[in-house]
Amino acid sequence: MDFSFWGRFRYTMARNVKKGDKFYAIGEYFEAAAEYRKAYMRTKPKERAKRGERAYKAADCYRRINYTSRAIGSYQNAARYNYPDSIVYFYLAEMQRKNGDYKKALQNYEIYLQYKPDDVLARHGLQGSHLETETYIVFDKERTATQCPPFGLLPDADRG
Repeated sequence: MDFSFWGRFRYTMARNVKKGDKFYAIGEYFEAAAEYRKAYMRTKPKERAKRGERAYKAADCYRRINYTSRAIGSYQNAARYNYPDSIVYFYLAEMQRKNGDYKKALQNYEIYLQYKPDDVLARHGLQGSHLETETYIVFDKERTATQCPPFGLLPDADRG
């Protein structure tokens, strides 16, 4: 075993990934994400495959604990480092849609659908994101509803 500085550094990265895998297996996603993030930060940028894998694992943990902003950043890192599974674009689009960034979600759904054109969930996400990017007018000048307003509120004239 190499006990030089870089040898210990590599050993620590592997240990972080192993600990992250153990936490992930028992459902401790917050702790697993922290370990994967440490391993990602310690991995050299030239090791693209390892960085992509570690970013994806961290993103998956963040998605499961509803930490969307971190999940988005980690999925973007996984995509940038060419993570081999196209599912990264689907989950990135889902997190962006959840975060309200519908235009970017549209782009990532379209990328994912190039790989898996028959995916029903991606098609529904694409349609939902497309609808959200359109502008809706809830009330016109006469204060009549042109569509159902949020929370079931009705114009003043129709109340009571």
